[in-house]
Amino acid sequence: MGDNILDTNREFETRELVRKWLISEGQWNLEANLDQLTNLEGGFVDRFNFFMPYLPETAKDSILISGCSIGSEHIVASRFGFNEVYGTEVEQSLVDIATFRLSDYSNFFVSHYDGLNLPFPDLSFSFVY
Repeated sequence: MGDNILDTNREFETRELVRKWLISEGQWNLEANLDQLTNLEGGFVDRFNFFMPYLPETAKDSILISGCSIGSEHIVASRFGFNEVYGTEVEQSLVDIATFRLSDYSNFFVSHYDGLNLPFPDLSFSFVY
């Protein structure tokens, strides 16, 4: 699957998984939270637009996204030219959703971690976000 093409069915299923998770977490503003987590525009793109002018091209080899949630930033990072996109998340349910959502991409990786010790050796990434 191309990095800029999203499978519509997988995105629909992802939204449903996120909806169930939000309900289980007692979220009260369900649709707004769902849109915020799954929307690939707005805040995610704004953040990349902010820091990208300061990065050398070599920083695009690999990126680690700390607190990657359901993988939206993985997709945005790929659109901004990052070759390998890694993410860590402390919430196992979100790791499971991101893994499902990103399973067709060979350059996206999601890992669960304890919030203290990253599951990667030092100096593994060209950029940490």
